[in-house]
Formats: sequence, structure tokens, C-alpha cells
Amino acid sequence: MFTNDPKVPRLRLEVKVLLDAIDALENKTPMVTFTKEHLEAGKSSNGAWSAKQLRLLKVNHKKHGWKRRAIGRKYPADVVERFVALKDKHLISGKSAMAWKLAERAERNSLDVEFIYVTAGL
Repeated sequence: MFTNDPKVPRLRLEVKVLLDAIDALENKTPMVTFTKEHLEAGKSSNGAWSAKQLRLLKVNHKKHGWKRRAIGRKYPADVVERFVALKDKHLISGKSAMAWKLAERAERNSLDVEFIYVTAGL
């Protein structure tokens, strides 16, 4: 059903957050309240956050107040840890960026990461 209601995208986002919370409860994943300290810990050296980090938080950074909406919200602990771990990952450029992507993919697939680092010159 088509609607012009501007609240619909926000409601969809809230439903996604609630579904994630339900999944976390069913899987017994500990929930963590996202704080300003988490936000600052994930901030890059350029003073911003990557799109991947913001997707983890399920926030629309183009809308005013996204930081305020993220702070205080409960997220699974692994999401918050991943958010902080992604700090500065988006700043790598050129040949090394491809090497990092290959290394990440190798880690996910349990491949020999050392081989990729050596061949890529990292």
C-alpha cells in the first residue's frame, strides 16, 4: 500500500530495531546500551563514521538528530563491539584497501590470512 506519511520510514526503522532486540533475547545475546563513549570510540581520525558503522546502528545519518537517537538505544553487544572495531577501517585507500577487503573475506572464510598480507605487501 502506497502512503505519503513521512513517519513510515521511521516506523520501519523502529520495527527493525525491535526485531533485532527480540532476536537477541531469543539467542540470549547480551544487550548493551549504546553510549556517547561508544560513539566517540568509533569515531575515525577524520572525525566521522563509516556507512558500515551507521548501518550497524540502523540510523539514517542524513537526518538531524541521528546521534541523539542512537545514544541510549539497546543493541546486541556484538554490534557495539563491531561498531568500535570498524574505527578508521574506511580510511584505507588504494591497493591496501583491496588487501584489507581480501583479508576480511579470508578471515570470514577461515582462509590463510598471512598469505594475503604477504602477497599484498601489508
